[in-house]
Amino acid sequence: MVEAARDHVLTKTALSDRDRSVYRQFRHEERPIEDVAKEFGISRNLVSKICSRIDQRIIAIGREMTRLNAEF
Repeated sequence: MVEAARDHVLTKTALSDRDRSVYRQFRHEERPIEDVAKEFGISRNLVSKICSRIDQRIIAIGREMTRLNAEF
C-alpha cells in the first residue's frame, strides 16, 4: 500500500519538478543531503522540509487507500 501511495503522490499530484526530483534523489537514490541541496541550490533544511511534506502526503494517501479498501 505504501508503494502505491508513494507512486500516486509522485506521479499524480501537484508537485513541482524540483520537489519531485529532490525527493527521489534523497529518499530513493539515498544521496547525501548535502549533495542534493548543492545540486538544486537550496539549503539542507529545505531538502528536509520538501521530503517531510511529501512523506506526509504519502501517509495521508496511504491511509485513504486503506480506508477505501476496507469498505469493499
